[in-house]
Amino acid sequence: TSWHALENANIVPEELRGTNTGVFMGVGDDHFGILSSKDSSEQQRKHFVSGNALSTASGRLSYFYGFEGPNITLNTACSSSLVAIDQAVQSIRAGKCDSALVGGVNTILFPDSFGFLEDMQALSEDGKCKAFDSKANGYGRGEGCGVVVLKKVSDAIKDGNRILAVIKGSAVNQDGTSNGLTAPNGLAQYNLLKLALKNSNISAESVSFIEAHGTGTPLGDPIEIESLEKVYGKEKSKQEPLYISSVKSNLGHLENAAGVAAFIKTVLSVHHGVIYPQANFVSFNEDIKCNDELLVIPKQPVKWPENKVKRAGVSS
Repeated sequence: TSWHALENANIVPEELRGTNTGVFMGVGDDHFGILSSKDSSEQQRKHFVSGNALSTASGRLSYFYGFEGPNITLNTACSSSLVAIDQAVQSIRAGKCDSALVGGVNTILFPDSFGFLEDMQALSEDGKCKAFDSKANGYGRGEGCGVVVLKKVSDAIKDGNRILAVIKGSAVNQDGTSNGLTAPNGLAQYNLLKLALKNSNISAESVSFIEAHGTGTPLGDPIEIESLEKVYGKEKSKQEPLYISSVKSNLGHLENAAGVAAFIKTVLSVHHGVIYPQANFVSFNEDIKCNDELLVIPKQPVKWPENKVKRAGVSS
């Protein structure tokens, strides 16, 4: 996947050997390690540490390509790969690396983890995410890997790279104390959205689309929509509303790779000038209280407004 990302950016992978290229990857549960620990053969033990350390998941990329920039594996649960993007942006801006491979991966290799999540009542009975919908009843899990290439715009232009979108800014925070360890905090989300806009030096009015976290849980969806309305609602109009959707309803929740999946969808939306429709959505969850003329869940493809710069946000 990383090789495809480099080729898509018009970069010859072999030419990066020995360069100050970073790798930032969101990686979570070590299912390979759990499975391989049951094999006590000598051959298995010989490769156990180097083969199953989470740091090796990203470290192997630098080893293979010959990168000599920072190499970091992050695990911040479902936000891992989007936090990886934030960290890569900061690293490039600070001159710690010239470019970076960034993304995340999620594999589900044994069934026990499903049982744990079912006990928490986190999973949808039909295995589908129905973000923001009245029938939202939990999330459906998904597997996948996504990788993007980040560089300064000036360097990308100079090097003849293919530019699909530009990151203006980003922000990261934590829920702090909420009404439960896994429960979101609306105030923290509000503060994060405001900080992201400030760091990007753009107005809420100029943003046409938000790719939301949108897992399809009865608790999380209303809190996220409420936070988005507080930040964006006053700045939007019926003529130019804020469109909101979540790729999880298409792919499932990719957990540690969910952020980069959302990011890739958003980049493609900006690049093609189309705001894509929300899958599995009929009507708002009754606990979502918002002005549905200002915050719109698109049911059909929407052509991006032509009279303004195409701007979007990604929330994870």
